[in-house]
Amino acid sequence: MWFHVTEQMGTKIFDNVKVNVFHPVDYGFRVKLKEEHISLSLKGSKLMLDMLTPKDIMAYIDVSSLSPPGPYNQPVICNIPEGLEIEGNPPESHVDIVETIVEME
Repeated sequence: MWFHVTEQMGTKIFDNVKVNVFHPVDYGFRVKLKEEHISLSLKGSKLMLDMLTPKDIMAYIDVSSLSPPGPYNQPVICNIPEGLEIEGNPPESHVDIVETIVEME
């Protein structure tokens, strides 16, 4: 008798995933996100999905290559465990880059 064992696959939605902003250290602009948290639908191993929490997902937008000021729609880069993938369209966030007000002393 042979048993064929396969890993159970599934899909899970993670709400309230925090979106971080990456920029150079001496960045002279203020960055505002329209969506500071996103929902993300992942598919893959059900066991991995059940162990994962929204805090385990690193989501960010890198604004270092954008020319400020201006509004941009940017893809949200998501670092997720190997073996899982994003279901559907990759998330996007609206980014506003504005000049920082320098107060005169």
